[in-house]
Amino acid sequence: MRGYRTAVEEIFVEDQMWQANENGRVTLAQVRDDIELVRREIDHLKARPAAVAERAATVVRSQAEWADAAAHAQLGNYPWAKLSGALAGAFLAPGS
Repeated sequence: MRGYRTAVEEIFVEDQMWQANENGRVTLAQVRDDIELVRREIDHLKARPAAVAERAATVVRSQAEWADAAAHAQLGNYPWAKLSGALAGAFLAPGS
């Protein structure tokens, strides 16, 4: 008997798929149950990339907010304009 981990629950499930009955046959109900299980697993796996993308966007957004807050704390009002001016001055000054 084999086993697997489901995408929804992090538990180990014994593989009951295609277990023959006393006549040595697999019933139609067993096949239907197996198909339904596979369909649910596919639906859950399709939903995972969307959740990962949403979490990644949240991380990027929070890091951008932190960088903006840090710039304001260090440079005061209009920190990005001041930083741009300083960078432009650094590139223009050596050539003068």
